[in-house]
Amino acid sequence: MGSQSAEFSTVASRTDGKVLFHCCLEAKTMSDPDVATTQVKGPPKRLCYHVEWKPDLDLMTKAQIESYCSSWGAPPLDLDRLMLLEKDILYRLALNNVEKSIDEQAIIDGSSHLGYYLDWMNNRVLSNVLDVDVHSLAKDYNLEELQNRVENVDPMGKLLVRVTRNLRDVLDGKFDALQLLFEDTLMNEHYCYSNQVATAFRNLGLYVDLLAHKRPNLNFLEIDAGTESATQDILRVLTQNDIERFSEYTFTDISASFFERAKEDFRDCADRMTFLPLNIEKDPLQQGFTAKYDVIIASNVGLDHPNPRELADGPMPWVLHATTSLMDTLQNARRLLKRGSKIIMFESVNPNSINTTFVFGLLPGWWHGTEDIRRWGPLVSEDAWHSLLQATGFSVADVSFRNSAGNSLDEASIMIGTALDEPVEAPQYPHVVILDEGVLDNLRPDKTRTSLIHQLHHTITKEYGVECEVLSDFSTVPKDLGNTTFILISSDHSMGLVGLSAHKYANLQKLVKSAAGLLWVFGSNHDTRSDPVSETITGFLRCMQSEHERLKVVSLHTSMQAPGISSVADIVKVFQQ
Repeated sequence: MGSQSAEFSTVASRTDGKVLFHCCLEAKTMSDPDVATTQVKGPPKRLCYHVEWKPDLDLMTKAQIESYCSSWGAPPLDLDRLMLLEKDILYRLALNNVEKSIDEQAIIDGSSHLGYYLDWMNNRVLSNVLDVDVHSLAKDYNLEELQNRVENVDPMGKLLVRVTRNLRDVLDGKFDALQLLFEDTLMNEHYCYSNQVATAFRNLGLYVDLLAHKRPNLNFLEIDAGTESATQDILRVLTQNDIERFSEYTFTDISASFFERAKEDFRDCADRMTFLPLNIEKDPLQQGFTAKYDVIIASNVGLDHPNPRELADGPMPWVLHATTSLMDTLQNARRLLKRGSKIIMFESVNPNSINTTFVFGLLPGWWHGTEDIRRWGPLVSEDAWHSLLQATGFSVADVSFRNSAGNSLDEASIMIGTALDEPVEAPQYPHVVILDEGVLDNLRPDKTRTSLIHQLHHTITKEYGVECEVLSDFSTVPKDLGNTTFILISSDHSMGLVGLSAHKYANLQKLVKSAAGLLWVFGSNHDTRSDPVSETITGFLRCMQSEHERLKVVSLHTSMQAPGISSVADIVKVFQQ
């Protein structure tokens, strides 16, 4: 056997020699020579630590969030733009052909929802209201040849061609639309493919990753999660690196028939998952739920229902847009959330969409909407969603991710809003003092930091209307700092706590013992996360926070390459919180 050992000793004493603290640590390793020569396969394991640095969502602007989430991850699958156009033409030609050979009055008399479908067909598609001359298209394209091309492209093409070939029989009542759409796995294949080509879901994955990185104890609730499409993507992010970064995930659906399969599929997270029935069109508090959730997810992807007959007359599992009243639905969702929590909605946002209504308009649940703006189907624009969010206790969408942004055929968007409350009184800052770190040591302020300090002073005074001053002489600070919040500016040119003079130590001690709060900003031209000077500040503030519970202390590391609007905005945002 072989052994190695090391001994560490730490002593803290007063100037008079009295020992205040003495800690001794001895570590010894024992090894078997035979075992020691054995090669260890794979990379060395980090048994005691794993450190990751990621942006703070709360400190990012909408533009920064959208830029970050759009610039990472695998690119979306390339879509053939010509084929997208041909699919669009296929819907129109199919509707044009069937209109010539059906008895519309008989259909209206026999089925109200198919009557709505005919109304939509005649007034929104065949009337050229969408600026497309269907009759001209019929001269340029052969329907059968077009069907053969579209059918062999992807699951979406197969689904569309299946509907076009059976549309007349469905409208005549000879073929049941539910049977047509759900007779096999094609519908689910269509949604799985849609997820693969969706840029928005990649963006959302990065957003959820940032959300869970900062707060790994969130309670999630997914509305109408039965098909599992969104659940799989979200949980994949929340459990990456084999670390479960959530407290609870509540899987809900209007039908309990999904739950057994879901419990099996998500058995690895069983200890943190709950499966409960929820009808979001009704008050959730009357269904046994409470306002305890931090994140609500409502996605319209996935439609592999174990019992399609349950869709015949009831609400459809496309989550929010297929409910009777969007206003009531969002109000019910708000009742589930704590103030400051998030709602994440993935919705089709093109009310003029032909392909969506062409397929799903054959089902009765598609026409449940009662609002005037939803006469031609349940979909509403992104602007309409923003107005609805604002009217039901949410912020206008904090951030939106569009599928293939800039594409005229783009129809889906992920919108993220924040649950608000009654207006709350703004935080009060009776007295704010900004000072350069050099002032603590009677040194002249650094020129770069001086520019930042003056910009910061102007912004805080203008935006908050509070008493704010720039301090150039620390000796003028009164003894009682109980109502004073300090913003202390340091940078690469300062030494932080390294080589601390007695004078600087005394001033810092006075500040920490008496002030109401301290925001210590360390600006740098490089990454400071492993910088020993800046890290002494971080360690010091953590100690102060544990020793002085009343003191609010925060350290902020920011760029000083071009002190201006960006760095000032970061400081103000942290100060506000």
